[in-house]
Amino acid sequence: MLRWTSSYQDEHKIAGFPDFVHAFVGEPIVVTLNDGRRLAGAFYSSSSGNNAGEGGWAYYGGFALETDVGTFEIDYLDVADAAIRANVN
Repeated sequence: MLRWTSSYQDEHKIAGFPDFVHAFVGEPIVVTLNDGRRLAGAFYSSSSGNNAGEGGWAYYGGFALETDVGTFEIDYLDVADAAIRANVN
């Protein structure tokens, strides 16, 4: 489940993520999560949105990563680093 932003830092991270990784569907990427785990796979889909200012602005965003063990939905707020890789093996 994608989380809503709760701080300016969260909003900045979500707003900047499309610039962080310019991946197309099917492109191999490597993602390092905030807890240090690394996942390698194909960028599958992305979603983001907001609450239309209801009660103050809040945002969410994430993407799906298809790996050899399954598909993971990853919250933008959980990503420490991500990069497109020519070879993820």
